[in-house]
Amino acid sequence: MSYSEILARLRKERGHTQAAVADYLTKNSKKPYSIKNVSSWETGYAMPPVEPFLLLCELYGVRDINETFRGVQVEYRGMNRLNPLGISRAEEYIAMLAGIESLLSAVVADGMTGHKHRSNMELIAQGAANIVSPIFGGIPSTGAIARTATNIKNGGRTRPSYCCAAFSISLLSIDLS
Repeated sequence: MSYSEILARLRKERGHTQAAVADYLTKNSKKPYSIKNVSSWETGYAMPPVEPFLLLCELYGVRDINETFRGVQVEYRGMNRLNPLGISRAEEYIAMLAGIESLLSAVVADGMTGHKHRSNMELIAQGAANIVSPIFGGIPSTGAIARTATNIKNGGRTRPSYCCAAFSISLLSIDLS
């Protein structure tokens, strides 16, 4: 049984309507809630935030949340079929912006050096690095225009120059931490 089915069953067992539940939540919380919110929680299209979830447990007389919801698998029926990993919209936008920033940096470097970058390789390498870097305590990053332009203005034109710049930044950040 899913959490949404349990919430719907508890409401019906206690004889509450979705409208009455929404009114109770609105009166006892800082935010207004509607029938639409309660319905989306009971159908599994959304999960209730912590505050209304605790208020629902209070309204339904749930004494032990662990006992009532033990072994419940959380299903999110509103998940996009094209998004099987459950990546949120915010994560998608951040990844898109990171890719755009890296490609912009590459275009600026192309203009300064007269060479042509390979977009696919740039994005695949950045994605792989951003997946692996948290394993070693790193944070995701993008190609930065300022660092790239500084490297090129100081004579850096080859891959080793970029590696040297990355190594210098790493040493500097370790030294300053």
